[in-house]
Amino acid sequence: MIRRPPRSTLSSSSAASDVYKRQIRSMAGPLPAPSASSPGQFGEPTLHWPASGAPQVYRFELPDREPLCVTQNHSKGHRPPDGSTDLSFTNGLVIWDSAIQLARFLLDRHVTVKGQRVLEIGAGAGLVGLVCAAEGATVMLTDYELPVLQLLEYNARANHSLHDGRASVARYDWNAAPPLDADWDVDLVVATDVIASATNAQLVAKVLNEVCNEHTEVWLCNEEFWSYHEEFLEALDPSFAVEEIASDGETGRLIKLQRRMC
Repeated sequence: MIRRPPRSTLSSSSAASDVYKRQIRSMAGPLPAPSASSPGQFGEPTLHWPASGAPQVYRFELPDREPLCVTQNHSKGHRPPDGSTDLSFTNGLVIWDSAIQLARFLLDRHVTVKGQRVLEIGAGAGLVGLVCAAEGATVMLTDYELPVLQLLEYNARANHSLHDGRASVARYDWNAAPPLDADWDVDLVVATDVIASATNAQLVAKVLNEVCNEHTEVWLCNEEFWSYHEEFLEALDPSFAVEEIASDGETGRLIKLQRRMC
């Protein structure tokens, strides 16, 4: 699955970046033990973070409760443990501005997620989906590469006390059928920075065409610089209504989609 090229820093002009800088804290040494002690289906995170790029924890404040603590790897120069030189998946180990922006938007605009079934595609570290789970949704967090799935599952386990088991993790190959049971109707799809290439734009449209029915809402946020917005809309089924949401000066392009009633 194609991801955007890594950036060495977050934009200093973004308000989301300012929040990021205030709330992130470096964490030396091994990853903390998750509150849910059972091993994950994808295994423990196996990447080796060098001393110059230790794992970091982003603290996302929630109303009237303890914050979500989402671990990321913010080092761009490490190598996978198998010696591979393919680092494309490492972008899924980073919390990007658009994820912070969408998570804040869902909370600040009081988008109803409690009691909803939420699918996050290209979840990466899982911030947006875990915010939805902490707010009372049943969430399936999905990605594709094993190191990303390991970190995603780790973060779900580490925040178990906030979502009480309502967040699960699954591998999702966008070229294949979605990993959903027949009775798992999706109420809400969330995704950030998933239309960062022409190929991904077409695949994300394919995913939405397959998983969305007439009551499914879709919220996407993609940073303008990496957006293949037009290619995405061309591949999207014409039954979708597309609404671009004002982004309050943020850098991300935030859109809402929903199929029109027949």
